Amino acid sequence: MVNEVIGQKKGMRQVWTQAGVRLPVTQVVVKGNTVVRAVASSEEAQRVQIAFGDKKLKNMAQPTVKQLEKAGITEGKRMFKEVTVQPDSELQPGQTIRVEDVFSVGDVIKVTGTTKGRGFAGVVKRYGFAGGPQTHGQSDRERAPGSIGQGTTPGRVYKGKRMPGHYGIDTQTLETCVIVAVDTATQSLWLKGTLPGSYNGFLTLAKQDAQNVIELNQQSKEELLQIQPEKEAAEAAQAEEAQETETAPEVQTEEVATESPTKVEEVQA
Repeated sequence: MVNEVIGQKKGMRQVWTQAGVRLPVTQVVVKGNTVVRAVASSEEAQRVQIAFGDKKLKNMAQPTVKQLEKAGITEGKRMFKEVTVQPDSELQPGQTIRVEDVFSVGDVIKVTGTTKGRGFAGVVKRYGFAGGPQTHGQSDRERAPGSIGQGTTPGRVYKGKRMPGHYGIDTQTLETCVIVAVDTATQSLWLKGTLPGSYNGFLTLAKQDAQNVIELNQQSKEELLQIQPEKEAAEAAQAEEAQETETAPEVQTEEVATESPTKVEEVQA
C-alpha cells in the first residue's frame, strides 16, 4: 500500500482519553486521495502519482485533464504528488486510497506543510526580540531591533543578521506526529498537537521508517487510547447517562469516574 498521502487541515479540538488525559488534536481530512498513474517501478519499490482536492476541469491544463480521464477520474484535482508503494501493490489508476488502509491509531508519522504567511514583520514578532527600554522618554524604542553591527571594523552588517523582513510561507516538517484517532466515517485523522499551515491548508502525511520510530511508536500506543469521533462520543455519553439514571449509584468512586466516555469539545483554531 502507499506510505504517503495528501490531507487538508481542519480545526483543532481537545479530547479526553478514557483515563482522563486531555490531548490537543488537529483534524486532517484525507478523503479523496486517488491514484492517477504509475510513474516508475523497480525491484525494491514502485512510484505512483496520486491526486487530491477538488477543482473545476475547465480551470485545468488539457494534458492533465486527459490523464485524469484516462484513469477514469471525472472530477478535477487540485494537487498531484508522486509517492512510493510496495512492489507487490495492486493499486490501479482511479482507485481511491482509504485512510484505514494506510494509518492506524498510535502510528508516528511525518507531516509537511506550509506555515501561515504573516507579511512584513518586525523583529519582535519574527524572532521574539524583547525590544528596548520603555522609560526615560524613549517612546519609539519599545519594538526596535537595536544595534545591528559595529563601527569602522568591520564596517558592514554580518550576513544572517536577524532583522525585520518577510515572515511565514515556509515549508515546515514535523517528524513525530502521533495519530490519536482514525475516523473512517469522514476519512480523517486526528493528530496530537498543532500542525503547520492555516485552516484548509494542504499537508503531506508520510509513514516513518519502523526501525527509527519503533520505540516512540510503542510508547504512543501504550499512552493513547482509542478516541471516539464526535458522533460516537455523543452516543456513548447518552448511553452512559441512561445507565447511570437506571442504576442511580449513591457514591461514584474514582475508578468509575476515570471510565467516563470520551468527550470532544470544539475550540477556536
